[in-house]
Amino acid sequence: MTRLLLTGGRIIDPASGRDAPGDLLIENGRIAAIGDAGEVGQAETALDCTGLLLAPGLIDLHVHLREAPFSGPGDDFAETIASGAAAAAAGGFTTVCAMPNTTPPLDSAEAVAWYVEQARQVNLARVLPVGCMTRGREGRVPANLAAMRDAGACAFSDDGADVADDAVFEQVLREAARIGMPVLCHCENAALAEGGVIHDSPLA
Repeated sequence: MTRLLLTGGRIIDPASGRDAPGDLLIENGRIAAIGDAGEVGQAETALDCTGLLLAPGLIDLHVHLREAPFSGPGDDFAETIASGAAAAAAGGFTTVCAMPNTTPPLDSAEAVAWYVEQARQVNLARVLPVGCMTRGREGRVPANLAAMRDAGACAFSDDGADVADDAVFEQVLREAARIGMPVLCHCENAALAEGGVIHDSPLA
């Protein structure tokens, strides 16, 4: 049995409501005990964590990993699933939700399943794909939300593009509610600015 003792860190444990300095004992890679200084036992190795934060892995609900399925060279030069997961893990984030505004977008069960498999192979942080609300992120026709949920989507969004058609948006919301899935969206409607102008002035 390998034991590691982390001492003196600020421990934030939502499960117990703890937010105070203390010690944390790890046995065989799993947390075995949390308590005040000197209360959790000894270990072969001890690390002084004074001034550091000890907490469960963080979750980021909105990341952009530009790698996409069924495409040639695209936006993955900006961020791949592997590089994004590595950065997340290095920063203490154990789960990230990847937005679907890739090229092409994640708007089908096949695309979501591909994404889930790539994330599984990377195996650093949990990367959960967010599926599109509408086909092609075009805001016109609802995507097959149930099929994407079954393929592994964690939520739905047309991130970066609004769904200006109220009837389409209502369809999406009703279907998402029916299958018990969240919808993530920007609170904006570009149609409200159509035909808008601005004057050249000191206040413009």
